[in-house]
Amino acid sequence: MPVRPYLCRTFLCLAVLAGVGVSQVVADGPSVKFSKRCLMVSPNEGCAVGDVNKDGKLDIVAGPAWFAGPDFIARPVRDIEEFQDDFLHNNGDHLFDVDGDGWLDVVSNSWITSDVHWYKNPGEPGLSKGLKWKPALLKETRGQNEVTALKDFDGDGVPEWFVNHWDKKAGKFCRHTISDFGGGVGIGMQIQTADFNDDGRIDIAVSGKTGTWVLMNEGVK
Repeated sequence: MPVRPYLCRTFLCLAVLAGVGVSQVVADGPSVKFSKRCLMVSPNEGCAVGDVNKDGKLDIVAGPAWFAGPDFIARPVRDIEEFQDDFLHNNGDHLFDVDGDGWLDVVSNSWITSDVHWYKNPGEPGLSKGLKWKPALLKETRGQNEVTALKDFDGDGVPEWFVNHWDKKAGKFCRHTISDFGGGVGIGMQIQTADFNDDGRIDIAVSGKTGTWVLMNEGVK
């Protein structure tokens, strides 16, 4: 049974395909029924899906916890500081084997702070003991981050860190400016990446205060 995770602010819910025949999705197409259950109540705003414990089943990582499929019981990842009473210092979780040990690690940053950290997957037996994942600084970039992505934009097999900022100040990262119009605050998940023109390169679709744009990847110059 395929599983699709959905994260809305405050509630992390799991939507499970339960059957067909409830409501019409398109005029003459099939319809599906979803059931859901709450996995976590938290002001966290990020999640990722991958096989964290290498058991062949999809797991969910969401801020301070990870949820092992198919039961999706919460297990600890890290402590995340709160700010402004209703936010956590996390607005993006990404799974990637940073140290090449065969276990998926978490890469994450905050809205305000400039540092991007990665959290080392403790592997087995660390996961089975419920150990927290050790943090390490990945890169010092800049603050004012609205949304992030981890995608292989240059086709070298290693993903790049994509950040949408709500201002245009220069950063300390090895920065490649792909657009100068700015996304503004509140863009949230209105960024999608895909190969729109089938040229083998990852492009970006973004919607902001100035409109909706497609940023076509023209390759390494």
